[in-house]
Amino acid sequence: MFKERSEDLGLPADRPADLSDWAGQGVLLLNSALTTEAGAAGKHQNLGWESAVVHALASLCAVQPRLVWVLWGNSAERVHRAVLVRLEGNRAEDVCLRSPHPSPLSAYRGFFGSRPFSQVNAALQSWGGAPIQW
Repeated sequence: MFKERSEDLGLPADRPADLSDWAGQGVLLLNSALTTEAGAAGKHQNLGWESAVVHALASLCAVQPRLVWVLWGNSAERVHRAVLVRLEGNRAEDVCLRSPHPSPLSAYRGFFGSRPFSQVNAALQSWGGAPIQW
């Protein structure tokens, strides 16, 4: 993720792993299963976490008229579809950016070069908002 950030925005590749500065600007990073075990990708899928994530995101949509969704991977796509079903598809102003997940297993299959950080900023600025300081 930080490598793509660096390539996309021309920023140094190294930065603190603490992303609270992103959260303070309204960025929510969320895995569809919320948790996993180190080295065991997908271990906690289908344990009910996805329903909680869909509920949380639908609740967020209830108070935010438009969002920029960055959907990394198939699990994110499934959760997004579930949120839209729950909301009856009523999110016409949202921007959805899609790419493979940035994990080592799939980053070279299209995540690298997807430029999500600059695309998020472009969407926010098109709405008159401030760009994220990534």
